[in-house]
Amino acid sequence: MQYARGNSPSQTADGRRLQDILQTTPSVDEQQKVKIAFAESYVAASGEPKPKERTSLFKAVRVLLFYGLLIMIILNILSAFGGGM
Repeated sequence: MQYARGNSPSQTADGRRLQDILQTTPSVDEQQKVKIAFAESYVAASGEPKPKERTSLFKAVRVLLFYGLLIMIILNILSAFGGGM
């Protein structure tokens, strides 16, 4: 479920619920912990997937292919200029 900016009914209800919890929490340290937990739950509820890391083998093959093709192109250009008669 995506949460958009603005005053949607769910955000208003959640905000009221947070205020109620904060009023019943006596210490400032506990209130900070509640606020952090509340914010983390919103991030978790947004459903945005974490970026997947590519395997190191795939990266290595991609880099080898890139530099191999680059060297082949450079050698081809140099041989065209230095070619014989």
